[in-house]
Amino acid sequence: MKGVYFSNDIDVTDAAYADATDTPEPGGLEPEFVVEILRRLGKEIGLIGGDVMEVTPPLQRTPESATRTVWFAVRYFREHGPLARRGGPRAAAVAEAIDYR
Repeated sequence: MKGVYFSNDIDVTDAAYADATDTPEPGGLEPEFVVEILRRLGKEIGLIGGDVMEVTPPLQRTPESATRTVWFAVRYFREHGPLARRGGPRAAAVAEAIDYR
């Protein structure tokens, strides 16, 4: 096996962080836990691709919801290691443009 493809539905992330989705999940996973999964998969198995699904900015619950949800989706992509580097400057520009902290 050369690696795995990681598909992440954003609604698995706790709604406190990512609620601009069709089915926000109160009590879902903490973003740092998802990031750790991505890092370990990349290091121990290898990531060959990935996606983040269910990101739905029009379903924002608060004015900040869409920005925050998209920021976490981009952060997850940035953690794909080699996959993130393939995105090059464009991926970095998108992440910086929506720098949410």
